[in-house]
Amino acid sequence: MQRHEALNDAERSAAFKRRKSHRRQRYMDVGFVPPTSNVRERFFSAARFVLTDLRNNMESERLEAVMPLLINRELWDVYAVETIRHRIGENARV
Repeated sequence: MQRHEALNDAERSAAFKRRKSHRRQRYMDVGFVPPTSNVRERFFSAARFVLTDLRNNMESERLEAVMPLLINRELWDVYAVETIRHRIGENARV
């Protein structure tokens, strides 16, 4: 009788478990979506609303200035805009 025939099922199963090497998965787990993509999607969605057919001729510099204001709308208000306009006006005269 050869050695492999002498092993019962439990011993054979244990031997295979020991032989298996734990390999690192090659593929990313797609059970969840990384949260960084949500921020980008929101940004492009907002840009679509800014660049309508009526505003299609907007220069890229102006779009780059408007988009951070639109995305961070909760960080500023009318009073902040007036304060900045006042400071720019004072500095422009100097």
